[in-house]
Amino acid sequence: MSKRTSSVRLAGWLGLFVILSAALAVTAFALTRSDGPKPPKRPLAAAIRSSFAGKPVMGVSADLAITQHLLPGASTLVSQSMGATGHVWATHGSVHLQLRSSQLGVVDATFPAHTYILKPGDKVLLYSDGIDTGSFEEQPSGSASLLACAAR
Repeated sequence: MSKRTSSVRLAGWLGLFVILSAALAVTAFALTRSDGPKPPKRPLAAAIRSSFAGKPVMGVSADLAITQHLLPGASTLVSQSMGATGHVWATHGSVHLQLRSSQLGVVDATFPAHTYILKPGDKVLLYSDGIDTGSFEEQPSGSASLLACAAR
């Protein structure tokens, strides 16, 4: 390798370092600029108290994706190659689910939201529509696997 090649390579690395340093400086400057209004300074406890006293949230929403890889062998509706995507949101005492899949088409459902407080000794009946083929906690497929999942 000649001296000229190593000098050109060193100059290239120095040039790259200068460019990256300049980009970092510009980014740091942009992040530290304060164009918007700032909230008033107050003690942490007062700030937390005022955040809880704010307006109630009107609802919560999320985008979701269902793939076969979440629970191996668990779903016969959603194939390995397809899956489903959708949106779920909860507001005013109901939960709304909208799923799109090439196999199912569009599934659009609304469920009433309920809150139940369970006490020691209360019983809950869980229904499965085929998820019992999944394996949880290294248990064999079936009810032993579902019980292991519920115990968690």
